Amino acid sequence: MLRKIFGIAFYIMAGFFLYSVELLAFLNEPMYPIKLILLGVLGVLTVVFTVIAILIYRSGKWRKNLGILLVSASGFCVFVIFSFFCFLLTPEFRESIPDGQLTLFSNYGSGFLFVGVIILVGVMLIKIDNKKDKVI
Repeated sequence: MLRKIFGIAFYIMAGFFLYSVELLAFLNEPMYPIKLILLGVLGVLTVVFTVIAILIYRSGKWRKNLGILLVSASGFCVFVIFSFFCFLLTPEFRESIPDGQLTLFSNYGSGFLFVGVIILVGVMLIKIDNKKDKVI
């Protein structure tokens, strides 16, 4: 029981780090060395916490769990970006932001491409695990 609780906690931490990586993909600042370092560190932390979660949780359905992690973290990222975009549509919010800060999360092309690939991989992992259950 305690092993399952710790496994879920590590899945949650892995999801947070994956969400952070996906959110950084939308960042449009020309600080590429810093952005790449942050992406690398957060990506490594995502992989480490995911592997620990899979090893601790010890479920035979690790593909399905990993797919759910990928889809849910990506869905939350899309929700946050959509909310930010909706805030940008209101004039009050635009006036409260200092000049030059409005374009901080404006790299929508690469961001949605990256999130879309993560969602696609997650859905494929879920589908693969579901087909495996039907065969057996």
